[in-house]
Amino acid sequence: MNLFQLVFKQMRQRALGTWLTLLSVLLGVALAVAILLMRGAGSALFGQTEYGYDVLIGVGQGSPLQLTINTVYHIDKSPGNVPYWVYETMNAQYRNKPGDTNFNYNRHVRTAIPIAVGDTYKGRAIVGTPPKMFVSVAGLRDQIEALVDKQRELMNTVREAQAPGATWNEQFAGSQSALKPQLQAVRAEVKRITQESTPLLEAFDPLATPNPDDAKWRYGKPVTFQADAALIEFDAALAALAAKDAKAAVEHQGAMLKALDAVYKAAGAEAGPLEYQPDANYEMAEGRVFHAWKFEAVIGSEVAQSTGLKIGSKFQATHGNPGPKEQPDIHPERWEVVGIMKPTHTAADRCLYIPLVTFYTIAEHEQGEDAIAKVRQGQTATVAPKKDDDDVPKYKLLYGDELDPDLPHKQEYVFPDTPKNEWEISAIMIKSRGGVTGGELSYQIKNGGLPGVNIQAVNPAEVMREFFNTFFKGSTTVLLVIALLVSIVAAIGILVSIYNSVSARNREIAILRALGATRARILTLICVEAGLIGLFGGLIGVVVGHLFGAVASSYMRASLGQGFNWLVVDVAELLYLALVVAIALAAGLVPALKAYRTPVATNLVAA
Repeated sequence: MNLFQLVFKQMRQRALGTWLTLLSVLLGVALAVAILLMRGAGSALFGQTEYGYDVLIGVGQGSPLQLTINTVYHIDKSPGNVPYWVYETMNAQYRNKPGDTNFNYNRHVRTAIPIAVGDTYKGRAIVGTPPKMFVSVAGLRDQIEALVDKQRELMNTVREAQAPGATWNEQFAGSQSALKPQLQAVRAEVKRITQESTPLLEAFDPLATPNPDDAKWRYGKPVTFQADAALIEFDAALAALAAKDAKAAVEHQGAMLKALDAVYKAAGAEAGPLEYQPDANYEMAEGRVFHAWKFEAVIGSEVAQSTGLKIGSKFQATHGNPGPKEQPDIHPERWEVVGIMKPTHTAADRCLYIPLVTFYTIAEHEQGEDAIAKVRQGQTATVAPKKDDDDVPKYKLLYGDELDPDLPHKQEYVFPDTPKNEWEISAIMIKSRGGVTGGELSYQIKNGGLPGVNIQAVNPAEVMREFFNTFFKGSTTVLLVIALLVSIVAAIGILVSIYNSVSARNREIAILRALGATRARILTLICVEAGLIGLFGGLIGVVVGHLFGAVASSYMRASLGQGFNWLVVDVAELLYLALVVAIALAAGLVPALKAYRTPVATNLVAA
């Protein structure tokens, strides 16, 4: 009979004691593994450093942690709102003129995404945001850049033809005509983006017409006017070149470039999408992105699975997040689901995204914005109790061509009653242009870069790393020490169990010695038994610990929208398992030494 057969025979002979000792080891290891998994999950969830954005801007009255967990994880209430114009400042597409010493936000901000929160649907956060969170218009900007480079080169060549003694090139008109397909492609892309996802809107230009105060153009001047103007100027330049009028041609070419620049800046203002992690964008599993001016919505994957919402479903928002015994205040507005996102394994999977414009159609939001506006003006502001007419719509439904001549004549486009200068947002997520630009932007805001408004700028990765190191890492270390103590207690159990077994098996050990077993073999036999109990208990404990991890991951995904990979075995777990086996072997050494010293003659005497 070999060594392991003898060990297993001894373990079977005292099966109850062996199983109880193994169970104590199992529980200690399972506890430690579960803690290691949760520690890793906490680090990945709350201590992560790889966001797709590096600056969060929000109201200054809350803590950086509250702003971060509300914006990133949609936990806790929003600390407050900031004026919409702060976002417009961050989103500026105009560079400073030479010699201007003012802070250049455009040089620091690559992408800025505003969000507005405060409502829920079945406990899931509803987030108001522009479609640019999901949509990229980089292709349009690339098209414009390529066209502008060629048009500017041709314009410079035509300008040189005005010099005295210069020879007129008969190919000018042909070269200009060859650019028209590119311009038409730009115009078609503008129209597609305008009608299918997000109307591109240019910031007010005092030289532009029609005047944005004109009631017909509700949101300012549509960018399609500029694309049309570029086509008109192009045709005028072509006619001037055909007439060999270099001066007029250059003027029209310059006007065309100016119009294209306006289109380019408008596309830049709508530049997306937001990366929730580096090189990871939100993508649609089904459907499409919502329209900026319609009661439409995009929902996360978890929302679709848990609530039963699907493409074509409609839902209503609940004000705030009422408790189990509170009467929910459900808004009358209804949003239609037009898109379901692919899983991101982040809190976004538990969110419902609606157009930012529709956020301001809700009655309570309008009252809140009015109160905030009065406070800013130094007036006393109170929110009146809810009245019967508070559910009266605070918006109008307009025909599409009232907003943009290229939109269809359908009365389904939302225009809120709340004026734009009273809009408020909860936070702005910013992707800087890299390098030190994010730090410079945060420093500018922290040091009063926008006077008259109480805001703060934080780096979410730094905030969450500090939170994890301060609150989570220390507590899990304490729990890990407790788990180690449990394992040591289990080892003591192994020592006591095997020690008592050795005392009861003195005659059996003496017989083994009489049959030729050496003292070293007896010592090895006892130590191997202890080590196997530690090993088997540890291995089962690892499995049980990962099952605990599966339950924890499921809970975190349901409550926070983000779980963790509970199947991965970390190196720390293997090291802990090795430590447990070593402790078990050490515990088995004491009874092994007792067996080592067992006298053969005395114990062979018949009882």
